[in-house]
Amino acid sequence: MTESDVELDVGGGLISGTLVIHEQAFNSAVSIIIAGSGPTDRNGYQADLQNDSLEKISTSLL
Repeated sequence: MTESDVELDVGGGLISGTLVIHEQAFNSAVSIIIAGSGPTDRNGYQADLQNDSLEKISTSLL
């Protein structure tokens, strides 16, 4: 699995993210996960909640 930081220009603003590519992926679809609900980081963590749900979802999709 490889991970790369990416930035997308969307109408004058930038969206930063992490592109995860699995070795088994070939001509795969792309999934975009947009976290909401306050100060949630890319893995799903918040200051008082150690939850790696977004990381688990992104690394298990093929």
